[in-house]
Amino acid sequence: MSAAEATFALDKRRIAQHFNRAAQSYQQHNHLQRDCAALLQQEFDALTLASSSVVLDVGCGPGVASGYLAERCGHYFGLDIAPSMVAQARMNHRALANQFICADADALPIPDQSIDCIYSNLTLQWCTHLEQTLAELTRTLCTDGCLLATTVLAGSLEPLATVMRMVDGAQHSNRFLQVDDVQRALSSLKSTHFQFTQQDFHYCYASARDMFGHLRGIGANYTAREAGGLRSRAWLRAIEAALEPYRNERGFIQLKWNIGLIKAFKIDE
Repeated sequence: MSAAEATFALDKRRIAQHFNRAAQSYQQHNHLQRDCAALLQQEFDALTLASSSVVLDVGCGPGVASGYLAERCGHYFGLDIAPSMVAQARMNHRALANQFICADADALPIPDQSIDCIYSNLTLQWCTHLEQTLAELTRTLCTDGCLLATTVLAGSLEPLATVMRMVDGAQHSNRFLQVDDVQRALSSLKSTHFQFTQQDFHYCYASARDMFGHLRGIGANYTAREAGGLRSRAWLRAIEAALEPYRNERGFIQLKWNIGLIKAFKIDE
């Protein structure tokens, strides 16, 4: 691992802590997650699943898609790395409480070839080695099984990421996946064929404070660098001032997210 890769290696323990803190606020702020879920659910509805099919929801959070998926398959399982998210999912879906698992997507406690469909909404960007993660996910798929996933791509969190670097020269956001890296990781998978597309989403905010509040609310304020303590009011004022030129005609600042949609099928070896 290079020095740069080591600097931005993801700490799963800290990621879980961030999402633990966001367990109760998540559904108040998850606008992007809901829009990406709409993309996934369109693809999911196009699948032909048997009444006995098994669906694994990787990165299930507080169970946002659990009811939708459970109604459309024979057996549903939700998995998340954050214990508080799993606890919240069990509270939100008491009838499914025993079907939520606390585990890491890079080490699934799932037998080989036992899952018909993996549904994963905005989870892959939290995995350090995408090729390994995708190999682990597809390991669990049955022949003709399908992986449906969305992930954050490079070019996201703009103009906020650029403005923060401009203000103090530091890298405050994670290095999101490059399109070429995703395509290379998908191409490396054995016994699969895939489709990969991109879509941009834009959300409007009145201030940088609102942006940061939104990111905290969904647990997405984790960065690979260790936090250096609370940012000063002067730093926040500098960010606000630097964002002013980006206001649109309605007085809002648009935050951009570049999202990749993955559809991969396991084929007979």
